[in-house]
Amino acid sequence: MPFDGACRGPAPLFARDAHAYGTYRMTRAGTGCDARLQACASMSDPRNGAQSDMNDPGLIRLLLRHQADFMAYLMAMVHDLDAAEEIFQNAAVVVIQHDVAEPIRDFRAWAKEVVRRQALHYLRDRGRSARLLVTEPELLEQIDSAFDEAGALDEGDAGLRQREIDALRECAGRLPEDQRAMVSMRYERRESFDAIGATLGRTGQAIQRALSRTRRALHDCVQSKLARAEGTP
Repeated sequence: MPFDGACRGPAPLFARDAHAYGTYRMTRAGTGCDARLQACASMSDPRNGAQSDMNDPGLIRLLLRHQADFMAYLMAMVHDLDAAEEIFQNAAVVVIQHDVAEPIRDFRAWAKEVVRRQALHYLRDRGRSARLLVTEPELLEQIDSAFDEAGALDEGDAGLRQREIDALRECAGRLPEDQRAMVSMRYERRESFDAIGATLGRTGQAIQRALSRTRRALHDCVQSKLARAEGTP
């Protein structure tokens, strides 16, 4: 799936896909991959009295905590949301089946390697990895570096990402109906600008400009809410 904007280095690349994923999550919160992983965590929780061969329910909760980052990481690699969700679920199986006797010192780094390997397996199985691995090794390094940089920032405030997601969801709920429709068509249905324009009776370029304004409005709204929550004038 193509993303808007130009790539100018590791951080913009990852941030661009992270923003696209965040916008997508805003429209499909609590469905699909999220719901299945939440069910896995619930099944493996001894407080629920359920029997399961899953080794450590804490691991799946950690994976859910970092899900937005991993999905952005995957989308930067495969540029396809359905593929990214499939790969993430495959990685979740590996995480769930981890031997608890083997300690994990850095879950994020360990899980990133699991996700990365699952992505490369996926690409190989579909015959798309040769181009990625042979002609774009620098791209993989950039994606890895950007992911690690994002993780370093997250360590300073573990709850920041969740507050951002909550603020984004609230801000999105206040968008006018036509803007919500454009966001849904672009990030949930993954329609092209021209296709959205045909539906709404506008040109593709007009839709692209409108979505750009909507993203800026959402960004400003989220930053304002975060600033108020922190008591910043």
